[in-house]
Amino acid sequence: MNLDRDLKSAACVLQSAEAPVSENALALSGDKHFMFSDSGESFIMYGVRGRTWLALGAPIGLASEAGALLDKFLETAQQNGGVPAFYAVRDRYLPRFEGVGLRQQKIGEMALVPLEGFTLNGKDRARYRQARNRAHREGLTFEVVRAEATSPIMDRLEQISDAWLRGQQGQEKGFSLGRFDRDILSKQPIAIAKKDNKIVAFSNLWIASDQQELSLDLMRYEDNVMVGVIDYLLVETMIWGTAQGYKTFSLGLAPLAGLEDETHTSVMSHLCRLAFKHGDRLYGFKGIRQFKKKFNPTWEAVYLLAPKQRHMPGALKNLALLSAGGYKGLFKRAA
Repeated sequence: MNLDRDLKSAACVLQSAEAPVSENALALSGDKHFMFSDSGESFIMYGVRGRTWLALGAPIGLASEAGALLDKFLETAQQNGGVPAFYAVRDRYLPRFEGVGLRQQKIGEMALVPLEGFTLNGKDRARYRQARNRAHREGLTFEVVRAEATSPIMDRLEQISDAWLRGQQGQEKGFSLGRFDRDILSKQPIAIAKKDNKIVAFSNLWIASDQQELSLDLMRYEDNVMVGVIDYLLVETMIWGTAQGYKTFSLGLAPLAGLEDETHTSVMSHLCRLAFKHGDRLYGFKGIRQFKKKFNPTWEAVYLLAPKQRHMPGALKNLALLSAGGYKGLFKRAA
């Protein structure tokens, strides 16, 4: 395996992928394996932990190649004594999995804000109007910039990021989550908030290759910046995206959301509903959904797929380990 070559090939696939989504940008984070179709026009990105061969999302590329590529992935995993699984598959991609014999388990919902005609008018968006107005009163300004990996702007972003991580008592994650990496961020637009001409908060933008969907990845800020700076970045990015002609802003996954109305009686479904109900005190599942709900998003179901329901808890455990970089990172405060 040649990672540099694979990353270049994956970047080419992303540019012509059918029905792309913004989180496809995770393919270029440098911490995944790739399995390409015979034509090289599609791929699956994945990690291996324990017996789990965990793919992130659906096959990316041509829909017509998904079936053969899935068969190749499942066969290769099984030949190596592994258990294949797919995490964070959006509902729109489920047709690509038809006929491969995987069980599906809803694990949450993606919050998608329509940007056509997006405004801050209305009672339900008063909080965000207020956050924007307060930011302006305090002298904050917003820009979307590009920064070279060795530029002074990137130096400042790293300074903010390092301080933010120390404040969270955590460490960088990966795999299913973005992380601060100068080379990666230099290839992406970056939303910044400035005060007195100094950057005080930032987030890099993930943009789908068809220019239809965008989302924020990292959201990091100085300790002494105003309360509500994240709301400010979100609101300004949506306004910016509307002006640029994007159709959808992804607020990301609301874990375990939307399962209360599901009629599935599987053990895994029952465990997910219990986790959403009783795990909120520790993980804030309900709070995450309520925060995203205030933007009046549409909700797209997100799934975990595996050969059998009994494989799913192990897949989620190994997802956590892949994202945290092992047990040491897992038991540090989430960053």
